[in-house]
Amino acid sequence: MKNIKKIFIIVAIIIGSFYIFKYFKNNIKSNYVINKIKIEEYFSKDKGHNYDFRIKTNKGTYVFNLEKNLNSSTKIIKNIKKYNKNTIECILITYKDNKNELYCLNNKKQVSLYYLKNNNDFITIKNKIKNNKLVPTSYNEKKDYKKITVYNKNISNDELFTVWDYKGIYLCSNKENKYKKILKNDLYENILITAIDKYFILFDNTSVKGINKIYYYDTKKDKLNTMTFKNYLSNDIYINGIVDETIIITDKKEKKEYSLNILKKELKEIDNDQTNYVIYENGIKKNISKSDYFMKEQIIDNNKYYYQYENNIFYKYHKKYKNNKILLFEQDNIDDYFIKNDEIIIIKEGKVYSYKDNTGLRLILESNELNYNYKNIVSLIKNK
Repeated sequence: MKNIKKIFIIVAIIIGSFYIFKYFKNNIKSNYVINKIKIEEYFSKDKGHNYDFRIKTNKGTYVFNLEKNLNSSTKIIKNIKKYNKNTIECILITYKDNKNELYCLNNKKQVSLYYLKNNNDFITIKNKIKNNKLVPTSYNEKKDYKKITVYNKNISNDELFTVWDYKGIYLCSNKENKYKKILKNDLYENILITAIDKYFILFDNTSVKGINKIYYYDTKKDKLNTMTFKNYLSNDIYINGIVDETIIITDKKEKKEYSLNILKKELKEIDNDQTNYVIYENGIKKNISKSDYFMKEQIIDNNKYYYQYENNIFYKYHKKYKNNKILLFEQDNIDDYFIKNDEIIIIKEGKVYSYKDNTGLRLILESNELNYNYKNIVSLIKNK
């Protein structure tokens, strides 16, 4: 019996040591200095190859996240060069793969390159660097398609924008525009749509009994499918978000939480015994009480940054360095906005805009209907 206990203890120690080694191997902090500039680097391999940076110069602090596969290398910055002109400071970073990125401060505060695009001091710095690919650009070419106008060149290669049109959807990429009919009759109100992987998903809430069917359109195969639930959900539901290719749904009327897996064609109630409910904070699963859960909508945040819209200005905060506010751009009188994969989608005066750090603010499409009905109309699909 003693020998068996010893074996169990040894096995437990080996397994524990393995996971500790794996954690530290996949989560590494490095501090180093290049050209008298202090660099703090966190590498994490838990989901992808993520690097978080905090870089300090005598003018201020830069923080940013980078997703780059460099075979789990650390200390990936090879060189940093500073440029200064009056209130503007920029650092040009060269990584081990010889790719470059540019980050800037204005009055000691970090700002986006798009925000500085018309600043004369920034233009002087940009001309010294002589690399226009580092600075965001947009295009004015447009194409009319049925009831919408699309700026296809402003859509990135891996993106597909969808617009609900009461019976079907417009599908807009950088190559083409298409239309797919889904319903026989118009659906104007209580529209609930989402997108996951290659699928556009519409919840059919046309029945007074509630929801027991969804339509999901495979944008790659151009195929429309339906899925019917055994039991009805109420019409008072909302989508929390997506976790590991699964859609999390809350039924506010019935006080229930569900997971929906399109690939498995499976809707399951999350077993919380009506006492503890599941939420996700920065990808970490947690349980909270029923009263706390239904105090507000529990939206799952899969972005690498926190975002804020205040006094007509968009800001973002790095989740690791929350004290560093980054000014992105100004935009007034917006009707609605949402954020997906750290991309800000704005609907304003019948127009859809997209903002990413590497592209800046771009006009994606125009639709007269968006002047009157814009809630849950536009979605974004990221092609893998």
